[in-house]
Formats: sequence, structure tokens, C-alpha cells
Amino acid sequence: MQTSFTAGLLAGGRSSRMGRDKAALEFEGEMLWQRQVRLLESLNPSQLLISGRPDGPYIGSSYKVIYDQHADQGPLAGLAALLRACVTPRLLVLAVDMPWMTSSVLKQMLVHKGGVVIEHDGLWEGTAAVYPIEILSLVEDALAGPDHSLQSLIRRAKQAGLMETCRIPPAQADAFRSWNTPHPPDAPKKLS
Repeated sequence: MQTSFTAGLLAGGRSSRMGRDKAALEFEGEMLWQRQVRLLESLNPSQLLISGRPDGPYIGSSYKVIYDQHADQGPLAGLAALLRACVTPRLLVLAVDMPWMTSSVLKQMLVHKGGVVIEHDGLWEGTAAVYPIEILSLVEDALAGPDHSLQSLIRRAKQAGLMETCRIPPAQADAFRSWNTPHPPDAPKKLS
């Protein structure tokens, strides 16, 4: 049986490579933030939060928006804000700029009882992962130091026994592709 979880959308980035707020970009007829929230809602989370900017396109929606306490610290700051507001033992995070993510990939992560991160191409996919609430102290320690990378955080979390690695079939790897430039990348050939 799946334990309760909170879903959190990471939508607070500066979008410096994009040149404008990624959350407001349209993809297949809807804004990215709406697409990702719809995907997260389909998983029936106990709580759904958006980590975003005070001027984001989701302002005025019915969703609870959490603001970063640490400016310009990347997704680590958004993760910290979401974990502080989380009311369940686990937090599933999803970046706003992964429009090819699927519910089946997210469900594969939720089957695990604790924290889980996908590894492929030698990297951990920290912006689409399940974090245990107990990781908050490691996140806050990282924010207080010079290294704000999710890769370093995940390495420490794995050493502490808070997260495990999950691999996905190569056919699902495109679900983790990010949209970071003004022109949308080509759609993946097939996602299962």
C-alpha cells in the first residue's frame, strides 16, 4: 500500500536560459505549470503545493504557493520551502520544465516506501524525486554552506540511508528531459 505523500511543483527558478518564466510557457495548449499540476493531481496526493515566485502565473489559483526563504539558491531552496510546508512523511517533487514526465514514471517512484531518486546517465534526477521529510536538516545544512547542488544533497542523503536509487528502462529516460531554451525541444519518439 502506498503511504501518503505531498506533491510539490518546483516552479520558482529564474529561467535565465529561457529568458522568461518557464511556468507560463504554453505546451500542447496549456501553461507548463497547469500541465504539471494536473499530472501531480492525477496521483492523488494528500497535499499539493507550488514552490514559486510571488509574481508567477499560478498566483490567484486555488493552489497553495510557497515562496523560497533563500533567494537565488536554485532548486535546493524550493525543496527546502516545500519540505517545511509538507504535512506527510514524503514529498514528491516535479520540476515545471519537464513536460514529458508521465504518471507511470512518478508512480514507479511512489511504490517505494521512503525517499527515491532516479539515476541515469551517471546523474541523479533530483527535480523529479521522492524526498523523505527527514531530509530537511540535510537540505538546510546545504543551504547554509557553499554547495547548493542537488547531486551533493542526494549523495549525502544516500550515505545517511534516507534515499535509494531506482533505475528506469531506457525508453522512459525522455520523461526527465527539461525545456530550457526559448524554442521547445523536439518531442521524444516514444514514452512508455
